[in-house]
Amino acid sequence: MASSTTSAPPLFLPSTMLFLLLLAYSSHANTIVCNPNSYRDDDPFGGSREQLLQELVWLTPWAASHDVYTFRPFGTPLAYGHAVCRPGLVGDDCQFCLGYVATQMEQICGHSLGGSAAQGDDCRVRYEQRVVVLLDVCNPSPISSSDL
Repeated sequence: MASSTTSAPPLFLPSTMLFLLLLAYSSHANTIVCNPNSYRDDDPFGGSREQLLQELVWLTPWAASHDVYTFRPFGTPLAYGHAVCRPGLVGDDCQFCLGYVATQMEQICGHSLGGSAAQGDDCRVRYEQRVVVLLDVCNPSPISSSDL
């Protein structure tokens, strides 16, 4: 009688690779900080914050410097934010990293008026109800995101 061998189902390899990728991201030290002040469910800031985080996750990987400051109006008050990926983390990898930390931050910070999350040195994202201040390296005077 001949012996038969069975191969792994076709989904085994991709699902194993996805698991290993998620394990690699979750094995880094995550840092999440939340503003202790919060907003109500009916506050328009929630919509601004949601749009802002989505925009940062989608735009940052494709920006030349992988470093984006922006703000999002959805009524008032405005939500201001910043996202950055390390130079070697580009495209889909940057987007996955930012999406991961933004999701973790949203789950932990909830209705916080500000939050910041980082995945080791790979990527970080933050949002605030106040202007995020930028400093130009050549001109150290503060620049607000409204100057962009």
